[in-house]
Amino acid sequence: MDWNGIAATLHPFFRPCPGALQAEARQDDLKQLFDRIDVDGNGQLDRSELQSALSELGLPCSSDYLGEMLEQYDENHDGAVDFTEFEHYVAKRRGTMERAFDKMDKDKSGTISETELLEVLKHAGVPATTADAQHMVQMLDSRNQGEVTFQDFCRYITMLPDAQVTHDNVLYCWIDSADWLHGIEYRLCNVPPKLPLQRLLAGGIAGALSRTLVAPFERLRTMMQAHGSVGLVPSARAMWQDGGFWGMFKGNSLTVAKNIPYAAVQFAMYDQAKDALLALRNKKALSQGDKVLAGCMAGFVSCLAVYPLDMLRTCASMKGVPRGFIPLVRSVVEVTGVRGLYKGIAPALVEECVTTGLGFWSYELGNQLFRQRFGRHPKPSERALIGGATACFVMTVTLPLLVVSRRLQLQGFMGRPVRYKGMVDCFQQMLKHEGFRSFYAGMLCSYLKVAPSIGATYGLYALFSQMWGMGGIRQYPHNDGETTAAKAKAA
Repeated sequence: MDWNGIAATLHPFFRPCPGALQAEARQDDLKQLFDRIDVDGNGQLDRSELQSALSELGLPCSSDYLGEMLEQYDENHDGAVDFTEFEHYVAKRRGTMERAFDKMDKDKSGTISETELLEVLKHAGVPATTADAQHMVQMLDSRNQGEVTFQDFCRYITMLPDAQVTHDNVLYCWIDSADWLHGIEYRLCNVPPKLPLQRLLAGGIAGALSRTLVAPFERLRTMMQAHGSVGLVPSARAMWQDGGFWGMFKGNSLTVAKNIPYAAVQFAMYDQAKDALLALRNKKALSQGDKVLAGCMAGFVSCLAVYPLDMLRTCASMKGVPRGFIPLVRSVVEVTGVRGLYKGIAPALVEECVTTGLGFWSYELGNQLFRQRFGRHPKPSERALIGGATACFVMTVTLPLLVVSRRLQLQGFMGRPVRYKGMVDCFQQMLKHEGFRSFYAGMLCSYLKVAPSIGATYGLYALFSQMWGMGGIRQYPHNDGETTAAKAKAA
């Protein structure tokens, strides 16, 4: 495909023209761009033609990416893009394209030079060299003059998913494309500056909403795990007597306070760990074992960060504890000291590492199987179902660790006897005196809590990720094997 010729034809489309001449010039030249992509000349861009255009620009050619491209262009949902649909989308995004270009065109010359791009990269915190900037400019420079025109820039943007068409997202998509074409590995150690905040907001909001939804089940489960032999109905009756309707949400404010930083740290650490492992392994994709390891690392760090809040939340769920955050902290510290805020952390760390490692791995595996079956990314609602199902699997594996952690947290608090010397002793005594079933106390409540809670968290996080373009183009497989027109059309 002759992109030099395409860029040349685009010039009048983006050049100011008076009145009707402007509209006519834009339509004619955009039509020439469309015709150059439309290799078979049938008036429609199919998957294979879009795939060829994406490949030349260093963009993902996978079915996931192609599916999103078709979704944003294909207004009548016939599986192809005609010229009217193509024109509508480009016209709708023109203003955004101009703003993104102007932020990189520092001297307002109408082009982005290697020097300007290097300045933009360094301002974004990317440790780029002059040679790196040259590679990136060469990738889009249709005139071989060492600069990127607005026409070149827009040629690239028209092939990006809609959520990526912002200044920061475009820059990092450009970096990733250069990575694939020239071996530049920026993203393995750098993320857009706003991405950690986006993860904080997405994970925090999703976690807070989902935890509030299942707060009654969480408190009921905690009460059953703490007392072992008490059944579901007696525990529910005791919970209602201890505050009525609002008593079902007792301790939820601490749960939300814990879950906002917990979700932020967990999602951020998981992505950072994956990037670090990619750099360490020096490859483009992680193995299944690497994903489990990244999840374990995320679980370990997030547990350390918020464990005191989790300890307080557990204590707040019990009957007879002081109301209010400060009185609760004071009562715990008076009985057990400051170290008491980390009581039971050993099994909690083990449980969190296993839970998070298996959780992220099984969730990504579920998404992968979905893509193989349906040939596309799951939607946020479908991700919620996948997340809920995989969470039940993980809960079945890790519930004994959680029960032991709860027993260790609550012993010695509010007059409760100290029965266990540590994690191993707790396991042994529970198995000896209460039997294997004691490790699954509150199992029904756990499922009722975990499936909707984790499912909603994943679904909401996916929704925010989609809306904000989080992850850039690196979230898509670069090539899933659809390298021929026949495979692309059959998908």
